[in-house]
Formats: sequence, structure tokens, C-alpha cells
Amino acid sequence: MSEPNQNNDPQVARTVLANERTFLAWARTSLALISAGVAVARFLPPGRVEGLGTGAGVILILLGTTTLAVGYRGWEKNQTRILQGTALGHQTGPRLLAAGMVVAVVAALAVALAGNR
Repeated sequence: MSEPNQNNDPQVARTVLANERTFLAWARTSLALISAGVAVARFLPPGRVEGLGTGAGVILILLGTTTLAVGYRGWEKNQTRILQGTALGHQTGPRLLAAGMVVAVVAALAVALAGNR
């Protein structure tokens, strides 16, 4: 990874800092998903379907881990493009996160419905 060019261009500096803030948002989202996964897996009372809470927790933990990896990859790719002065290109991370969240919501619904029977 190359360092920022030394011409002290304020626009490049703002863009680099915005890229870092975006990565930190991905990291916060990752931490929240992993924490929720641990809480679900550890503290959810067992329902009628054995292991459903653990499965939902594992899904959240995997989603959080994937979110961090995707966020880092996006940060690295964007950082390189910013410093080279090229277009940032297409971002797939938000679509991946949205798809993973749909899976997590379906798992949460399954846990909730299993507990009501």
C-alpha cells in the first residue's frame, strides 16, 4: 500500500479521511453483529427446536466477521484508488451485508416463532 502523496492536497486528505470513517462504520457494524451473535447464542432460552438459538448466534457471528472482512477489503481498494487518482468503482459490500441481514432476520423469526409454540 502506498502512502498518500506528499503534495498536501486538502481534497485528497478529506477523501482519505472519509474512506477511513467508512471503514470504521463497517467495523462498528461488525462488532454489533458479533456481540448480538454471542448474546443470542449464549443467553437465548431454548425453544422447541434444539440449537436454533445457537445457530442464529453463529449466523450473526459469521455475518459480523464477513462484514469486517468486506469493509477492510473495500477500504484497501478505495485507498489505493484514491491515492492513484482513479475512479472508486462499484461497491458490492452493502449488497452482501443486506443479504446477510435478511438471513439473520429469517433466523430471528424462526427463533421467535419456535419459542411461541
